Amino acid sequence: MMRQTEIMDISEVRRIFKRVVREEPTPLDVVQAARESVQTMCQEAAQYGLTTADIVKGVLHPVFEKSRGCNCSGCKVRRDDTAEEQLLDMPTPVA
Repeated sequence: MMRQTEIMDISEVRRIFKRVVREEPTPLDVVQAARESVQTMCQEAAQYGLTTADIVKGVLHPVFEKSRGCNCSGCKVRRDDTAEEQLLDMPTPVA
């Protein structure tokens, strides 16, 4: 377990999770360190009445706020279908 002085910076945790979500190569030890940092944050925040969900939302919300799904084939297809539907719903310009 990491001590408080070893907790990874939140922005670094977000950067690592963003790489994982994008399926970019990320060393397992780096992912494990980010996971341990989030666990430590959760334990420390519990002393102030915050839940694990509060911390996970606070830390990871920026990772997902602008993305619509991950890069798996299912999400890619849904994004493509949504883009096609939006194009079909657009009014046709009249010249």
